[in-house]
Amino acid sequence: MTILSIALSSFRLHLIKKVVDGILKGTQLPDAIIVNFSEEPFFSDKGLYRTELPIFESNVVECYKVENIGPMRAYIPVIEMFKDKPNTTITILDDDLGISENTISDLLYYCEKLNCAVGLAGYNIGRGKYFFKGTNWSYLVKEPEKVHIPFSGWGTTFKIRHLHKSILDWRKYKNLELEYDNEPYLAYMLAKQETDRYVIPSEKIQMYASEFNLNTNKKSQFVKEMQFKEFYKIITGDSIELTGKEIIYGKEE
Repeated sequence: MTILSIALSSFRLHLIKKVVDGILKGTQLPDAIIVNFSEEPFFSDKGLYRTELPIFESNVVECYKVENIGPMRAYIPVIEMFKDKPNTTITILDDDLGISENTISDLLYYCEKLNCAVGLAGYNIGRGKYFFKGTNWSYLVKEPEKVHIPFSGWGTTFKIRHLHKSILDWRKYKNLELEYDNEPYLAYMLAKQETDRYVIPSEKIQMYASEFNLNTNKKSQFVKEMQFKEFYKIITGDSIELTGKEIIYGKEE
């Protein structure tokens, strides 16, 4: 079974129909497209009611109301939903992303071929010493490349069995109050299961939204220092002494 999951924010509501239509035009459709929305606000997401959602004509699309835990809604609820089905394949897609007709099929193909988590090469995340770099390096990736963090904020595919379930605690994520910096958590669940992580070339990707500025997020320093050291060790296999530069989203000092 293949599932595609999207976390919908209120400020991207006007884009979701276009995003879903793009998925439905692909050469390979998932068995279900799950759109998670929340009524309660969370930072810039002011919350949505079901009556505000557009009507999706395809019966492949399913909309679920979930507790607002920020961007982790893209994967935590769907992992919980299918946690007892280890061979289920999950694809996370951003709620402002225009994809090519081959994007989903490429992600599924490489996830199977490499037997690992595979993301779309987008912004330079987890490539080298720094976790977050604000440079779009997708045009540099011509073949699958091993990285620390596969989730570029665009799209990532993995299987339930690729994840370490013992750390699946969504309340912990909500308490950290993170608006954007969720990528390390998925990488952490994968790395702790000793799952390799790759990015693949991104073909004809278009970001529909323009309101997102990487350098203006107050919550960019995403965890306390000791927790970051633990995450870094698990994800990269290396220890790190922090200067603060390594955990700034969108900057390379």
